[in-house]
Amino acid sequence: MTIAAEKIIETIFDDIEFDNVDDPYTINIKHDPISQSLTLIFLNQTTKQEYQQTFYKEDIDEITENYPLSPHDVTTMINNILNNNESIANLTRIYLSPDIKSTMDKYEELVSSLEKPEPTKICSDYEPDGVDTQLLFIISRLHCIDGLIGFVNYCFILPESEISDYDKLKMRIEDLENVNEILQEQMVEITQIMASHIANLTKEVDALKLRLDFDEGEQIDLSDLDFDVTNDIEGEGTIIDSIDYLTRDVCPGNIIMEDDEFL
Repeated sequence: MTIAAEKIIETIFDDIEFDNVDDPYTINIKHDPISQSLTLIFLNQTTKQEYQQTFYKEDIDEITENYPLSPHDVTTMINNILNNNESIANLTRIYLSPDIKSTMDKYEELVSSLEKPEPTKICSDYEPDGVDTQLLFIISRLHCIDGLIGFVNYCFILPESEISDYDKLKMRIEDLENVNEILQEQMVEITQIMASHIANLTKEVDALKLRLDFDEGEQIDLSDLDFDVTNDIEGEGTIIDSIDYLTRDVCPGNIIMEDDEFL
């Protein structure tokens, strides 16, 4: 979803999943062409921890020192990557650290390397045990460096935002309400599908009943026949002729035989 307001271009990506990271993120990207700034906001959808930072042109120049990019170029690059799940898995990494020192150590390690970093496992609900938690967002791009092919790692440091427990709880309640609304819509759809199946089944059952439901008036009781059964059996088959005549338009299965001698 892209929002344009007062020349600020804002793009929001929901349910972004990074390689080896359990919790999905909502990522908000804001580009202000007037101030030439880029704002990144990462919200962990499970813990409701939020990390954000605004990068101005001089910050972007430092981050992209070896291969200079403008804030607009970086914004376009990030948008293109986040629009493709394969690119997210191959070109991006995130790290969480408890303090700025740990973050800067990782930062220096990555910017001096020509290799794409391996993903670090971040379990669900993980919260770094520190007072100055940082998120490090890395984009790795393949470049030709001094005649060699290698990766350049663009690193963006985002400190944790101050969000009260009340606001986190409020966001979680909103998530539950959204899930509940989705479940209710699914229940309505399931109910409609079940009602349709039941209606179709009822029609099939009624049609089957019509095929199996015989008219009682067409049933024949052999005890009511006006002839001597014994003589007819010993004769030339007159009982067979009589039954054939009386049942020519009746299903043979409807003949009722009460005398065991005919069973």
